[in-house]
Amino acid sequence: MNSKEARERMNSGRLYPPGDQEIRKEQTECLELLYDYNRTRPGEREKRRELLKKMFGFIGEGCYIEPPLHSNWGGRHVYMGKGTYANFGLTLVDDGEIRIGEDCMFGPNVTIATAGHPIDPDLRRTGAQYNLSVVIGNNVWVGAGAVILPGVEIGDNTVIGAGSVVTKNIPSGVVAVGNPCRILRPVGERDKEYYYKERTVDTTVRELAQGLEEEGEYSCLEEFLDGKDYAEKLRILRKRKTQFTAAQLAAICDMLEVGTREREMSAQYRAIEIYLETQLRYDGSRLRR
Repeated sequence: MNSKEARERMNSGRLYPPGDQEIRKEQTECLELLYDYNRTRPGEREKRRELLKKMFGFIGEGCYIEPPLHSNWGGRHVYMGKGTYANFGLTLVDDGEIRIGEDCMFGPNVTIATAGHPIDPDLRRTGAQYNLSVVIGNNVWVGAGAVILPGVEIGDNTVIGAGSVVTKNIPSGVVAVGNPCRILRPVGERDKEYYYKERTVDTTVRELAQGLEEEGEYSCLEEFLDGKDYAEKLRILRKRKTQFTAAQLAAICDMLEVGTREREMSAQYRAIEIYLETQLRYDGSRLRR
């Protein structure tokens, strides 16, 4: 099998030889950058950001990955949305694509694997491998030591419990735990009142969002809050639509007291937009009287 065919098979979920000379050469170049990243000093945050931009297929603004990071391809096939945080020991078996949404959190020693090998012993003895993409939605929290296996998709706003082994798709807005990982319950209204067991929430999303120290991470929120009237706030909302994070939209909903049970970012955005449009129409009708 030549290198071109091996590469095509690698990217299409078919069996291929991962030890192909051209594939290994490219992989080694990626691992050189990973080596550099894992040897940065704690104060070299800007250097880390620049390295991640070179290493990953895509990485959004405000992402932070605590070294050591382990990755088969140094992040080459990883696409990570803005505002995502990973604690130390994240392992990305990224021979296939790993797509991670915005504002996700990964506890220590999480593994996301796209690669698998045949069950048949004769096939496996050849070193044959296949890759299946993993897709993780927005605002997902994956607890410490969890393992996400090839081909899995996890929906928005879901929590995966520590130590879980995720073998099948998990929908949006649930808490799922165990080995194999199963849905425990939906994320609900009680979670707005209690953050852990019987511990009550004693602050607001807005206060927490404004307290973050990461430079520029909440510039969209600050610009929105600085808008002098509803018209300007609506203009800012539409102008920077794709730049708002889930936390920012939740903070605005909290500030405006926009009551929406939806947790999807698109629904929150639309609820804010409708509120501002309604206020503008109301102000306009008052002026015409």
